[in-house]
Amino acid sequence: MIKSRLAPTPSGYLHFGNLLNFALTWANTRQMGGVLQLRIDDSDAARSRPDYIADIFETLQWLKFDWDAGPKSEKEFYKSFSQVAKKEEYRKVLDFLPHYPCSCSRSIIKKRMQGKSGGLVYDGYCRDHPPSSYTPVIRVQDSNPQNDIVLWTGDDMASYQLVSLIEDLAFGTTFILRGVDLIESTKAQLRLAKMLKEKGMPFLNAKIIHHPLLLDETGNKLSKSAGSSSIQYCRRNGYTPKDIFKELSKRAKWPFEITSLQDLLQSIKAIDLALIL
Repeated sequence: MIKSRLAPTPSGYLHFGNLLNFALTWANTRQMGGVLQLRIDDSDAARSRPDYIADIFETLQWLKFDWDAGPKSEKEFYKSFSQVAKKEEYRKVLDFLPHYPCSCSRSIIKKRMQGKSGGLVYDGYCRDHPPSSYTPVIRVQDSNPQNDIVLWTGDDMASYQLVSLIEDLAFGTTFILRGVDLIESTKAQLRLAKMLKEKGMPFLNAKIIHHPLLLDETGNKLSKSAGSSSIQYCRRNGYTPKDIFKELSKRAKWPFEITSLQDLLQSIKAIDLALIL
């Protein structure tokens, strides 16, 4: 059984880059007869806002997305699905991973690595120099110190890398479409998955495909904002769902135009998926 997910982070209003990922994930999961989950990655409580969470449900419902698992409404999300309430569950997973405390901030790393080829890449300093007092983060201890990513942040929260992996393992995710900007995250999560497997936990047995990003007029990655790239902005300025999907087709430079999710589903049945990924 194919199992995939829509996994927005509520740190801004959804934009066309999010829509590209959601549409491709939805259409491919439906084409393969799979199960689709809505998972809102709100573990970073400092960046999450109620209006961003509301925007996720409003946008998905307005564009006629459907899903099989996860919250169906804001109320249900806050009651049973918020990752903020699962912090202690995530903390327990630390016991299955080699880890150590680290007091190296980005500025400290930059100063220590100045003039060295590593740049801002962490060098494993706190492996041999345990912090005596202030300990803002917990890092995994990998075979390569440069891969010692943060598992627990200075704000006392599980990191995105850890949460994303744990949630995919819990759901049994088998198919993931992600933007190319998350290639390094994928590598990190697969390394963590391998470590957890060695401790007897299930492995992330998923096919992972990275798709190109939509860029803004200056050639930069779209950011989550209330600007013209957000779906909310378009909706409030008279766009219809049909207009939104036409605009997505144009921005993604697809060899066809769609006006709905069903159009996309029919289109990818007729062409090589590689043409739009």
